[in-house]
Amino acid sequence: MISLAVHCAHREPTLAIEWADLGEEERRYAYFFEHYLGELVMLSATAVSKTWWGVVGYPPETFAMWPYRDAVIGFARSSFTSDSSFGKLCHSSRERDARPTSSLRCWMSSGKHGAASLAPFAVEELSSLEPRVWLIHDFLNAAECAALRQLPEALVAAEVMVSNEQGEVQESRTAALGWLEKNANTANVYHRAEIATGLSMESAEKLQLLNNGVGGHYMQHTDPVDSWLGPFNGDRLATLLVYLSDVAEGGATAFPLVGLSITPRRGSALFWFNLKENATGHWQQDESTQHGSCPVLRGSKWIATIWIHERAQAPDFNYTLP
Repeated sequence: MISLAVHCAHREPTLAIEWADLGEEERRYAYFFEHYLGELVMLSATAVSKTWWGVVGYPPETFAMWPYRDAVIGFARSSFTSDSSFGKLCHSSRERDARPTSSLRCWMSSGKHGAASLAPFAVEELSSLEPRVWLIHDFLNAAECAALRQLPEALVAAEVMVSNEQGEVQESRTAALGWLEKNANTANVYHRAEIATGLSMESAEKLQLLNNGVGGHYMQHTDPVDSWLGPFNGDRLATLLVYLSDVAEGGATAFPLVGLSITPRRGSALFWFNLKENATGHWQQDESTQHGSCPVLRGSKWIATIWIHERAQAPDFNYTLP
């Protein structure tokens, strides 16, 4: 079966992993990836650039081959362990905060200055303590999600290496990503984000499009970047994360410090503030917002993220949704 996967890769690389998935025991996987991974990656990259973008409009799940070895065989369990709070959340089926939920609420939001009165947002409060996290249902419709997935002409494979608390380098992100300019194609997303959050999009970053295939994940982290954008626009005040696809299995967004995980649902958007005011009235990073993307087990995960910065915000803005 492994030989069939390799042969398949030469004629149709996008099916190679599916054939490999039907192979034999783990040791055969190890041999397969040791000898053929590089060749398959090269062939798949060619397939993506020459075939899939022209026919389908977005990349196949062959980007999953980079993390597939770690996801299937478990060679990198040291960087993603089930005994960590993040790992436990990813391995459980829990989708809500472990704390009492009697104070949580849902409402129909008319948005900033009542701009969404005719088509209000359905907002669900997922956490009322630190960090406060909200889920905006049906932020985008199915057609809008599909249109965003088809915008970039080339996603870039990303394997970002970061250090853990012990200073050891570990894999953090395995995905394909692209940045979408602020133009007519994305204007409606920014406009809707401003209405839904009540925050100005003037200093918001370009919209980041991210695709995770099988095994794709992002270890827990916080979003503020402090130095490289701070002097210009201030830090990342808030995050709006929009799910552009459902995920067959896995791919939850997990907040390990508060025991909260959210299953991706196409069109819905997560929102939270990354900074909080300290005793002196200055902004500081909210460590409780540590979050990550659990590994995709089946299917493909697409998200679009807008990081909203401090600059251009009203000095008396509310630390909540309108």
